[in-house]
Amino acid sequence: MVHTQYAGGNGDALCMKDVDPAVVTTCHKGYPHDFLEKTSIPENGYPLYQRRNPGRSFTIPVCGTVGTVEVKIDNRRVIPYSPYLSLRYNAHINVEVCGSVQAVKYIHKCIYKDGDRATVRVDSEQDEIKRYVHGHYIGPTEAVWRLFEFSMHDEQPPVTHRALHLPDQQAVYFTEHEDIDLIREQIEGSMTTLMAFFAYNEQNEDGRIFLYHEFREYFVYVHKVEWKKRQRGTPVGRMYSASLFMGERYYLHLLLTVVRGPTSFQNLRCV
Repeated sequence: MVHTQYAGGNGDALCMKDVDPAVVTTCHKGYPHDFLEKTSIPENGYPLYQRRNPGRSFTIPVCGTVGTVEVKIDNRRVIPYSPYLSLRYNAHINVEVCGSVQAVKYIHKCIYKDGDRATVRVDSEQDEIKRYVHGHYIGPTEAVWRLFEFSMHDEQPPVTHRALHLPDQQAVYFTEHEDIDLIREQIEGSMTTLMAFFAYNEQNEDGRIFLYHEFREYFVYVHKVEWKKRQRGTPVGRMYSASLFMGERYYLHLLLTVVRGPTSFQNLRCV
């Protein structure tokens, strides 16, 4: 069995991938090999078999990307193989000797892999959300309505969320390349629903009888400014939830549900 795929400037051969056959004379597998008087096994684990030079050769035509050329065949192009395996499986099978740990590791690399891993997901036929998403159809009318960002539905009464954060931990939004002084002004002048709640109770006494989540029923929040007395409507206020694992934020949530009319974070601690 001889190796001739790379011959004739055949750049389409797998062993000549990413190689210019007009410049490189050997393929990735090292063919044609040099003549050797005896077999040796180098450190990389691939044996260099004995390839005598008896002076005998023959020429065959080989088709390549540059056309058909005559290639000289000798011992340098012979591939180590087992005649029995090639005949038994009717295939070109290269047979090499494993002479180092690297070669053994390559053949038996599966034993070096991690343990088996699997991801399990339990689905329920009663999942109404998934059933809605899979069966939901958006027609042209609804598509246009959504593209223009019109209100999809009106809540009666409307439900609004109340901010929940620790001192100096309110969210402040700014662009990546914004001036540092402007960012500082935004931080100092930021006003959340919680901070405005404290400020209103500090300046007025009529709101000190309400809890934080009740405040929305009797007052209207002017975005990032202040609370004002409500003139009409009856909305519902809701605080963001806080898990026990959130530490101080969880206890802040508890205090806001029992302390009426606090004027500051410090005053909130007095029950």
